Parts: sequence; C-alpha cells; structure tokens
Amino acid sequence: MSIKDCKLLKLPTFPEERGTLTVIEGNNHIPFDLKRIYYVYGVPENKKRGAHANKYSSQIMIALNGKYDVVLNDGNEEKKFILDNPSLGLYVPQMVWIDVDNFSKGAIMFVLRPTVYDKNDYFGDFDEFKKHIKK
Repeated sequence: MSIKDCKLLKLPTFPEERGTLTVIEGNNHIPFDLKRIYYVYGVPENKKRGAHANKYSSQIMIALNGKYDVVLNDGNEEKKFILDNPSLGLYVPQMVWIDVDNFSKGAIMFVLRPTVYDKNDYFGDFDEFKKHIKK
C-alpha cells in the first residue's frame, strides 16, 4: 500500500437544532466490517502516539474532539493530515507508518479497525519497517 491509498472519508452527518448525528456502518460508510474500536485521550502536551505500521490491518482515525496531526509514511513518501472534524475519518491501509502528535487539549483520537488486536500485526521500529518495504 502507499500514501496514495490514504484518504479522508466524509461520514454521513445530520445536523439539526438538537445536535449533530454522525453515522458509521461497517462495509457501508467505511470499507470494512468493524472488529475493534478504541480511543485515546488525555495525551500530555508534546507527547506522541502511533509510531507503528500495521502489517495486515487497515484503520480509520477520527478526531472526536479537538485536533491532532497524523503523519503517514509508506517508506517512499510522507504526508501530513490534520484531523479536527468528527465527521471525517482518515483511512490508513496496512503497511503505512503512522505518527500522531500535536494533540490539542481535550483531543480524543477514535480508531476503527477490521481486526482484533494481534501483537504480530505491528512494526514498532521504523528502520525495520523500511527494510521490509524494500524487500
């Protein structure tokens, strides 16, 4: 996979006077069936998250509150996304390195995955990831 496969998905959103509803249906609004959902919050100033690539699994990242930066790298190219809208999801396919930083106060990073956690699905070292890409 490459940076070219990463994209922002506009999620169906319905604003009204009582508030705004955003809907996410697996295999409909996102390109997979949901198996895992997690969220990260309370990230201290100047701390980073991510620093990994998934070997087999894609994901969608959403800023439920606040904002944060996502820097993606496929071993050849790098691209930065600023997530700050809960009606947009960033689709990241497998084999793309993810670094997340610049969390605003109160930011909530919400992540949707098509697979359950498997420690063998992760590259946690960027140099190892790049070596694997070159093969």
